[in-house]
Amino acid sequence: MEITMAQDFRFSDNDMQDNTATITISVTVNDAKTNEPIESANVYLKSDRTNIAYSNAQGRADLVVPAGASDQELMITAAGYMRHSKFVLFYSDVRLHILLYRREDKTDRLQQDHELVQAAIAGNQRAYGKLLERYRDSIYFMIQKMVNNREDADDLTIEAFGKSFSKPAQI
Repeated sequence: MEITMAQDFRFSDNDMQDNTATITISVTVNDAKTNEPIESANVYLKSDRTNIAYSNAQGRADLVVPAGASDQELMITAAGYMRHSKFVLFYSDVRLHILLYRREDKTDRLQQDHELVQAAIAGNQRAYGKLLERYRDSIYFMIQKMVNNREDADDLTIEAFGKSFSKPAQI
């Protein structure tokens, strides 16, 4: 995991009291092989999935966080691409250029998913955990677009995985 630290930045006492000071994380997301911009990539902090930015047609996204936020792990995801994470130290505005790699061949992944589902049905909690890790973000963002409420989307995602775990034979 890479660590990005921005240059020294000082806040005035008024900024800290008003909570109006913010830090902008500007991200450009491109395909690692073709260097083409990736539209609709999700950029968010791992600890706060309610604050999300989506990349535009040029692959650019700006995520605004409150000044004085603790250092965080930044997550960048896009359909068909491997997830990327980067630890960011919040001292001032940050500019990042991220290259995302396409996921492995779908037939291999489908076979792995089938094996994980079979293992989860058999009661293997590690297999269930891998499925949760693999699909949580995709399900969350799909639900978030349907309900247009981030907190509800998070609750529904957890509920969906909870129900599938309690009745794995019905997956």
